[in-house]
Amino acid sequence: MGTQKTIAMFAVLCLIALGLGYWVGQPKENGNGGRPVPPPHPNAVKWNGHWYVLFAEGLSWDAAKKECEKLGGHLVIIESEVENQFLVDLLKGEKAVKEKISGDATNVFVSIGCYRSDGDQWNWVNGQLLEYSKWNKVAPLDSHRFGAITLSCSNPAVKPDEWVVLNTGEPLMYICEWE
Repeated sequence: MGTQKTIAMFAVLCLIALGLGYWVGQPKENGNGGRPVPPPHPNAVKWNGHWYVLFAEGLSWDAAKKECEKLGGHLVIIESEVENQFLVDLLKGEKAVKEKISGDATNVFVSIGCYRSDGDQWNWVNGQLLEYSKWNKVAPLDSHRFGAITLSCSNPAVKPDEWVVLNTGEPLMYICEWE
């Protein structure tokens, strides 16, 4: 009787080991077998499972959107006050932003991934409606089509972490995001 129990227990342990071996060998959600995923760009900063990069070259909103997509990401989508503050803090630490603010630039804006579609509806580049926003109260939301974060503004009514609406052709720095 003891031998049969030992054989049965050995068989159960073998099945468990086979099952665990199969499970461990399966690709993980990131499709990389559980290995760390490298950053999508050498200057990328990881926060809350997403990667962010500021690009200091001035591009129009449309060109910035296309450039982010070409790199496999998208213009940044800001979904909370915490994320907005993270990005403002990140941007204020960037050399290009510091140089603009300390230089003669009175208005420093960075393109983000929101736009006004036909009518007054604001969307993110992934098609979602804005659930979180931090619009300033100065310019009406229907005055232009694209959103940007303010880092410095000559208008004292616009705070350094609020969003503004701008024209599409204005060349601005921009933030790409990867999820």
